[in-house]
Formats: sequence, C-alpha cells, structure tokens
Amino acid sequence: MDISSVASFFWPVRIYHQDTDSSGVVFHPNYMSFMERARTELLRKYGVEMTRILAEHSRIFVVAEANVKYHHPAKLDDSLWATADIVSVGRSRVVFCQRVLLQDNLRSLCTGRIIIACVDAKTLKPARLPASVVSAFGKMYQQRMRRSEGFSD
Repeated sequence: MDISSVASFFWPVRIYHQDTDSSGVVFHPNYMSFMERARTELLRKYGVEMTRILAEHSRIFVVAEANVKYHHPAKLDDSLWATADIVSVGRSRVVFCQRVLLQDNLRSLCTGRIIIACVDAKTLKPARLPASVVSAFGKMYQQRMRRSEGFSD
C-alpha cells in the first residue's frame, strides 16, 4: 500500500536521539510536534504562511483542542509519515485529522483530531479566519474530494 492511498498530505519524519526517551522509544509529546510539522507544511503548500498571516492580518493559529491516541511506539532511526487532512472549517477554527505512520508498512502509531483556532495576535481572542486562508482551505478540501472520487491532480 502506498502512502498516497492513505492520506492526501504527508510529511516525512526521521527519528533522532533527541526524539526518544531513555528506553529508545519516541517520547509521547513528540508525536504532537510531528503533527504540527505536517499541518504547517500542508498550509505552506497552499500559500498559507504563518509569518505573512501575522504581518498582514495580526492573526495567529493556536491549538485549541487535541485528542490523541497512541497505538504503537516509534523507535530511534525509524522513518515515519505525519499526515494532515482538513475535516472542517468554521469561522475561526479548523479541524484536522492526523496520523503518524511507519513508512515501511504504514502501521499506525498515533492518531489525532486537532482543532486549531485563529486568534487576534494582540488580544488572543478568537478572530475570523482571513479570506485568503479560507480560500486555501477550500482548495485543499476540493483536492481531497477529487482524490476520494478517484481523480488525480
């Protein structure tokens, strides 16, 4: 099975010493970092850059909720895929479904449902997503639907 049949966006991750605990397995909070990288790179692929959103709209994205389940451990030198798929978009939040998988056999190591909130950079209160970001999310969603219907980009 190929990773592109499992997720619409995936980002490679290699496990280094700094990612592991004293027993040689990945320290559990690091899976959240791997998911963060995948979300950030997915947004970047569609032209959503955090520094530009801050500069032009005074908005930042924060994790509002994270529901993570750990299935199997990753170990030193493992090659992984961190995936990111948008499930829904609201006025000021985005829900992602994410997974961390072993590259060689696509074994699921960790799954998560992450809610990202858009907030005003100064007040840290919820703020509407900028129109450019909503447009980018629309493009991502359309691509995902095309893939699920058997069309390629």
